[in-house]
Amino acid sequence: MARFTARCALSAGLGLLAGAGLAVGAQQAEVDLASDTAWTLRADDGPARPIKVTAGGWNSDRQQPQIPAAAVQDHVTYERQINIPDAARNQTVKVLFGGCNYGAEVWLDDRQVAEHVAPMTPFEADLTGVAVPGRTHRLRVKAYTRMHYGAPPNIPVGFDFNQDIPGVKRPYNGCTKFPYGLTGYVRLVVWPAVYVAEVFVKPSVTRRTLSCAVWLANSSATARQVQLSAALAAWNRKDWNYPAIPAQSVAVPAGQTVPVTWADLPWTLGPASYWWPNIPYRADYAATLHWLQLTLAEQGRTVGERRQRFGFVEHAEGPFYYTVNGVRYTGFGDCLSYGQVGEYDCWTETPCFQPPHGRVQGCPETWRRYQRIGFNTLRLSTSVPTETMLATADEAGFLLIPEGGSWGNHTARFDRANFARQLQALIRVARNHPSVARYSLCNEPREPRDANWCWRGIMDDARAADDTRPLVMEVHNTGGGRVDSLTGAAHAWGMEHYANPDRPADARSGIRGMGEYAWGTDDMVKQARQGLRMRLNDWAYFAPWSWANFWPNFLEGMNHDRHPWKYNDHADRTDGVDGWGSPIVKLVQRSLHPYLVYDRGTDKTDWPYQPPVVPAGQAVERRLEVFNGGLAGNRLVVVWRARWDQPDGPLALPGGEWPCTIEPGFHATLPIAFTLPAPGREQRKLYLLLEARKDGRTVFADDGTYLQVVTRLSAPTVKAPGAAGGRPGQ
Repeated sequence: MARFTARCALSAGLGLLAGAGLAVGAQQAEVDLASDTAWTLRADDGPARPIKVTAGGWNSDRQQPQIPAAAVQDHVTYERQINIPDAARNQTVKVLFGGCNYGAEVWLDDRQVAEHVAPMTPFEADLTGVAVPGRTHRLRVKAYTRMHYGAPPNIPVGFDFNQDIPGVKRPYNGCTKFPYGLTGYVRLVVWPAVYVAEVFVKPSVTRRTLSCAVWLANSSATARQVQLSAALAAWNRKDWNYPAIPAQSVAVPAGQTVPVTWADLPWTLGPASYWWPNIPYRADYAATLHWLQLTLAEQGRTVGERRQRFGFVEHAEGPFYYTVNGVRYTGFGDCLSYGQVGEYDCWTETPCFQPPHGRVQGCPETWRRYQRIGFNTLRLSTSVPTETMLATADEAGFLLIPEGGSWGNHTARFDRANFARQLQALIRVARNHPSVARYSLCNEPREPRDANWCWRGIMDDARAADDTRPLVMEVHNTGGGRVDSLTGAAHAWGMEHYANPDRPADARSGIRGMGEYAWGTDDMVKQARQGLRMRLNDWAYFAPWSWANFWPNFLEGMNHDRHPWKYNDHADRTDGVDGWGSPIVKLVQRSLHPYLVYDRGTDKTDWPYQPPVVPAGQAVERRLEVFNGGLAGNRLVVVWRARWDQPDGPLALPGGEWPCTIEPGFHATLPIAFTLPAPGREQRKLYLLLEARKDGRTVFADDGTYLQVVTRLSAPTVKAPGAAGGRPGQ
């Protein structure tokens, strides 16, 4: 099971690679270099031993025997023999790596061919002109620990609290399974001499245009003249009247890479052609995605092809909220980190983030489970997502927030060059994916926040890699608010941690988000209660830390025993008891429901629920907060009625229904007034049944609010909530 993802991309054929935009042409050859037997490893230049590559890193518990994370002082050296295919003659030859923590040098025989210092990000070693087709070479990778880069190191350090690592203090010591050395995959590839090195597709809903940037590389020793053709096609078999893209003739000098652009192609296909999040969640949702198909020809002969999938989407900021395609939405999310989940190199080794295979439902099921709870967003804390995670989130309409690799708390020394390199590498992985809502620069930075704050510079670096997404940073004890870059060309909003959820957001204070809250052993109730309060106060985004701590077996292949982060952990949950279908989970689902109708006079997120005690004959007014959390349509009808004893008991009040006009993403207060009827006995429960209808269909119903109606109040007198009022307003 765990070895699947190290090799699955090739065994699954080019479908997954093409979906990610990685297929480079019919002449491409690929060899999977991951192996349980072909590699050896030497720790700090010691004796060689067998090692599984990638298998979650050299410190993974899949290595037999396991190498303790603290056993290596500076570096390990991987080594194996590789055969260069005959097809590589006069072509481009590379080795692609999924990542190396924390840095690497790559050698072919005795010649260094690459250096990489950007943890958790993919990189490549160019063997063109060095590797000889038809021969066998020795491939070595010298992989450095974080200690190699100083104490503390001057490279980003993520969520890495492995056992007994220098600088990791209790209580966090041993709370993660962070992989060291090679991660993800290792592949030998043969591409054409002139090939598409990179693609960036940039939709604009505001301007209704599509722009594309393509980088062509020439690995040969002579200049080449090529024809670059492009066409658009539907991913999910719809017929669209796509704009034509003119071909371009491009001169590519020897050994160089040149950019080619198409700017502001007209896009008149309308909102149906846009990519939208799956909000509200629909089990039958199908994302709208498109292909950019590129063809390279030389002297009339096709020499390479590439397909890049994209969604026509625009993520942006409003005055105090985020928008998708110009529509306001609220981000309800979770936080997960690379070392937190359950396996070393968890993004590739844990079933819940793998492609579906055999009995493994994989990543698509992960996004469905989050969406069933009411979440629409996942922040990948100090982590770089895999292509599988990104591609399946695109298809599921689930939003992701990739984050730069620095956890803060003085685990690293800020170095702009190293930090920017890692962040830009992350952005290049993610920027063609419509599911990426924004980028987080860092997690809980502790450097002084003043006019010369070092993090202001890296905003410009992020913007240079992608100018289409908003930027945020996760802050703790340094305040939220807006921070401008050094040049003023970029800015980021601070997503606060463990702040007061009762602080409202408004157009004057800008965007307010809570990146982490509800810290505790079993804080589902707190998560629901505070989440609802933040909805009422117009926070643009909020997420607990973290849902997996409340429910370790929530995702496939995860459970309490394998979940390393036990600092605030809950045991596994059982469906119908405290898992799916249970009152506590329904409480969270109700609090996050897009079309929630909420009685503000009764805080029914208290646990257990404590009903108000009110006397019969009292004229009361209830304030209902009505949410339109969908992405289209502004007409809702609110219906209420009251029944005795239980939700389906005798009718006590016929109630009424009122149409409301609420724009998508917003909410409004609707007062209702009534006189409490006589209970016919000393006391009786009066259930308020609340319902929201949209387009003639019920989209929300709640029967969890009730009042305890009594014939007379006992001393001391309890004031009934609200005052008498007239017909509810709209």
